[in-house]
Amino acid sequence: MTSGESTQSQPISYIKITMIKTYTRAILHRMVKPALWRWFGNARASQLSDEGFRSLFPFRSNPAQFLQDFHEAARFKFFFHPRNQKDFFLQLVTQSQLYEEILGDARDVIANQFDVLGSGKTFLGEKIRWRRDFKTGKEWPLRRLTAGEIIDAGNPSDIRIVWELNRFHQVWWLGKAYWVTHNEEYARKFRSLIEEWLDENPVGQGPNWFGAMEVAIRACNWIAGYYFFCESKSASDEFWIRFLKSLHAHGLFIENHLEYSKRNGNHLLSDIVGLLMLGVFFGSAPFGRRWLAWSRDALVEEMEHQVYADGVNYEKSTGYHRFVLEFMYTAAVLCRQNKTPLPDSFMHRLERMFEFTFAYTRPDGSAPAVGDADDGRLFRFSAREDFNDHRHALAVGAVLFHRSDFRAAAGSFLQDVLWLFGAEGFEKHQMLKSEPAPVASRAFVGGGFYVMRSQDVHLFVDAGDLGMRGRGGHGHNDTFSFELWCDGGPLIVDSGTYVYTADIQVRNEFRSTSAHNSL
Repeated sequence: MTSGESTQSQPISYIKITMIKTYTRAILHRMVKPALWRWFGNARASQLSDEGFRSLFPFRSNPAQFLQDFHEAARFKFFFHPRNQKDFFLQLVTQSQLYEEILGDARDVIANQFDVLGSGKTFLGEKIRWRRDFKTGKEWPLRRLTAGEIIDAGNPSDIRIVWELNRFHQVWWLGKAYWVTHNEEYARKFRSLIEEWLDENPVGQGPNWFGAMEVAIRACNWIAGYYFFCESKSASDEFWIRFLKSLHAHGLFIENHLEYSKRNGNHLLSDIVGLLMLGVFFGSAPFGRRWLAWSRDALVEEMEHQVYADGVNYEKSTGYHRFVLEFMYTAAVLCRQNKTPLPDSFMHRLERMFEFTFAYTRPDGSAPAVGDADDGRLFRFSAREDFNDHRHALAVGAVLFHRSDFRAAAGSFLQDVLWLFGAEGFEKHQMLKSEPAPVASRAFVGGGFYVMRSQDVHLFVDAGDLGMRGRGGHGHNDTFSFELWCDGGPLIVDSGTYVYTADIQVRNEFRSTSAHNSL
């Protein structure tokens, strides 16, 4: 059954087969494989010797020679590589973000100062405690944890504070500063953060190994770190072997904890994209090619399953639509670069996703806060991003699909384009016309959203279901609610999300009908 189709339009036999497939997958990936991992896989992954790891690849066995062979094989598989450190590319880096801001973001990381989900800049100590919610002081133990222990209902702690820091977006801030200054201090900080993390987070233990989604996002950012720092003199061969072994363990963990459910969502998608990126990175080894082949097919399937034909993500949240869109377009760009084609149907629906973002983006560049919003990103290129501005996605869509209307809406050349497409992305961006498209209203019937707009008015209406075909997901009880932007600013707004796990009662209040502009 494709997205947007009702079960009434499908034969009973088809529905039964689909249900059997859905529940079989959920049981396999939520129960059977995690159990096998606990019994056998975790120990094998954590106890794999350096020699055993190197034997997985068709490279020379000497550590230094192995790393040289690995580097040559992986050099051009990511979005960028050390050879990009040329004057023109570095000029574009400082054009897309002020030099002082780049250094400021990195200096904060050097000083262990982080602003996590609106916390304000906070000093986390001389050594980061990776399992601690620094806002409340709650620290999760180093063992396998249950969902109840993670959420810790009734206490004000927020596991998302821990997870956000452990996604390692700070790799980008250090990496950019390293490239524009060639200061080894940033490389040394990257190395020390990774070493401290590995010392304090053994495979499969603690909150940072609770779910595959967090493992996958961390792995993607670590891979970016490899390409920023792989030619640095500040990291030894021993460090890089340990680093690569951990990434291999990350992939094994994801493979054995895929987040299939009755209604698959952004968690499974993050798992898929994480394995896809790891598969490309480790493409010289049989396990890497296996991960890539599986994740490519799974990505195509989830585009069909999770995104309506009109481009709306079925979790019914503008924030999560942006999150899912980022997963999809990042994977699409990487597949294209590595000559792993995605079908036209996938790319067509991906373009529709950009069109929905284009439609809900208001004249001032802001997005209506409809449904849940946890400000999640796969790659957070700058510590200073405005999470309510989704135009960075439109900049990517402009280059990916040669859309001048997306370019005009994005407003300028943004660093997302540079890091995903390189200098070629800048050239393609400059070739696009910048005339804005005529102002037009738009109906997204499959997703149940309607946008009515003129030059000075933007009305966003939710007239669809609760999301995930009735399951709810990240949608709110907001049917027939609306947001109105008028004459330069928001006039009638959605109350948003406010809180996730720190206060379940308040979270439910903000999801209720009474918290929205509906009757």
